[in-house]
Amino acid sequence: MKKHITFILFLLIAVATSAQTLNVVTDNVTYAFPASKVGEMTYKDGTTLTIGGKVFTISDINKIYVDDSEVTDNEVAVTYNSTNATVTVAGNVAQYVTPTVSGAHVSIVQSNTDDVDGNEITYSLSGASSDGEFYMSGKYKCSIGLNGVSLTNKTPVYSGAALHIQNGKRVNVSVKKGTENTLIDCASPSDDLAQKAALYVKGHTEFKGKGTLKTGITVGSETIWSGMGATSATGGTEASITTYNSGSSW
Repeated sequence: MKKHITFILFLLIAVATSAQTLNVVTDNVTYAFPASKVGEMTYKDGTTLTIGGKVFTISDINKIYVDDSEVTDNEVAVTYNSTNATVTVAGNVAQYVTPTVSGAHVSIVQSNTDDVDGNEITYSLSGASSDGEFYMSGKYKCSIGLNGVSLTNKTPVYSGAALHIQNGKRVNVSVKKGTENTLIDCASPSDDLAQKAALYVKGHTEFKGKGTLKTGITVGSETIWSGMGATSATGGTEASITTYNSGSSW
């Protein structure tokens, strides 16, 4: 107990005297809090630490450190690296985002029902995995940034789709300029995980950006499925979107 209290006091001093970022690591998830926005930190009964409204169980924390990294508000960055994935959550949305990571399979529950600091939450996906996926559920609009991500959902954990947004609101899919992105579904998902597409959105999908998106399916008939229709952002989109079915190639 004394060791924990001493450490927390040291942490408070370190953050208060520097313009840095406080990083809290729990398994493959890092929560990044800019020092200027940390505010009050509450250490309770030796079991929990609350930062920026996010309650951490002390036993779940692997590491806490301070560095000079920059934090983009409202952003959740997901990086795939072969059989693993890491998630970095901006401190101002930490209390609204609950990530779960299993290898390179990422699931996120988003709990906000309004803008956070005047904006929606953006999920930025990058890296590659031949056995990975991104699944997000929530009840408020959000943005998905495709920043050079390549996913084949070989052995699904959460869904047969490579990218599944179980959110009935408007979902902005931004294919970033100069990037190539590939999404391929699972060839043989179990019945409870089967989906209709490689990119599946429950709500309305709005595409924008100037990058390249390739989507491929091995089951079903549509590579991109949007429950409430899909449109281009105001002013149109220059994104190149290519689809293919099993047995075809680009």
